Amino acid sequence: MYFWKTKILAENIKTDNLKQSDFKNYLIAGNIIIFVSFYGILLEYTENLYALLFEMAGTILMTVFGMNIIFRTNGGDEGEEYLNRYISISFPLYLKFILLGVALGVVLEVMREYSVPDVYIDWLYSTSLLFFYFVFFWRINVHIRCINA
Repeated sequence: MYFWKTKILAENIKTDNLKQSDFKNYLIAGNIIIFVSFYGILLEYTENLYALLFEMAGTILMTVFGMNIIFRTNGGDEGEEYLNRYISISFPLYLKFILLGVALGVVLEVMREYSVPDVYIDWLYSTSLLFFYFVFFWRINVHIRCINA
């Protein structure tokens, strides 16, 4: 995996010297960089550090394990079009989870209006987000399994 030398990476892609697992690993690494950056910014503004760290660790772990499980379900390096399938199936799932996220936000605001302590709201948000993330990877895996059947 190349961390800096994009010219060599581009040449390896051009000459077809990368396996499907290499592309999957780049996708995972890119997601981890985005998550660490995002949660790093949130650390400055959070009141519940433990809930945020729990959420960050869970998100990263689910990404690594979820993408690897889906990759194996797709056939590993012998599988076909892992990234195409993953990205395509992800899109409608993202739309559905945006709607679930909005609904969760409404519920959390109602809870806040009823004076539920913020610590409970923070933990409910973090655990709900991780549950949504788990369901996201599970659904992609189910669809990939159906494609391969």
